[in-house]
Amino acid sequence: MLPSPVRAGVAILMAMDLTSRVLVVLGLAAGVACAAGASRVLQSVLFGVDPLDPWSFAGATLVLLTIAVIAALTPTRSLQALDPAAVLRRD
Repeated sequence: MLPSPVRAGVAILMAMDLTSRVLVVLGLAAGVACAAGASRVLQSVLFGVDPLDPWSFAGATLVLLTIAVIAALTPTRSLQALDPAAVLRRD
């Protein structure tokens, strides 16, 4: 069994990771909804592309999802290298 400060540190990391995932999903959902609405407004300037082209939406979502995952994992991975007991002793 892990000592209490270590369990607390692991719980904090897990909560941060879950929060990041929820924010990414909410952001992507809001972005797709806004893009769908904006594409109807910008339909007159789109040439040769359907305003709700599924491949364009999927490609943009995939690129943004990849960037968000990298942005969320970078601080989480660096925090996992820290010793929670040492961090708590410094505070």
